[in-house]
Amino acid sequence: MGYFDGLTNASFKLDADGNTVFFPYGASGKGRLIADADSAERLKRFIGRFYMVVLGMTLIIGVTVGYIWTFIAMPFVMLWYFQGIKKFLKDAPFSDEKMSSRESMRNVASGMNKYLIWFFFLSSLLFTAAAIFVSVETGNLFLGLAGGGFFAVGTLVSAFMLRSK
Repeated sequence: MGYFDGLTNASFKLDADGNTVFFPYGASGKGRLIADADSAERLKRFIGRFYMVVLGMTLIIGVTVGYIWTFIAMPFVMLWYFQGIKKFLKDAPFSDEKMSSRESMRNVASGMNKYLIWFFFLSSLLFTAAAIFVSVETGNLFLGLAGGGFFAVGTLVSAFMLRSK
């Protein structure tokens, strides 16, 4: 159980018949039935590998040549994603199953270690407090609202995942 396992779990669900349903565009998109357990496992490995490459690419490119190049590379990365899932979805019928955002977050939490979720919760809480502190010290209200709001959402999501764990 780790970070990438949790992210990968966010896109998958079992239906009432025990079939794996894959949501290629997240909780807001339509699910697709994956034919067999072997295909579902290979798809999960691809999605996990995709997340690893994207995070690594974002960090390496962002630090070495600038984050604008990360945004320039994103269409190519998304093309890789679409091509990678196409072979799994070629004959996969649409499912009537729906996935809510809460269910997706529960799936993320189920794939992560409880200590990792605690780390995210405490880090988000610390960064929320830091953004508010910097905002008060500098008098920059936008910094407090934007930074504090962003990390406050992370804190709430982490708290929800801890509660569901």
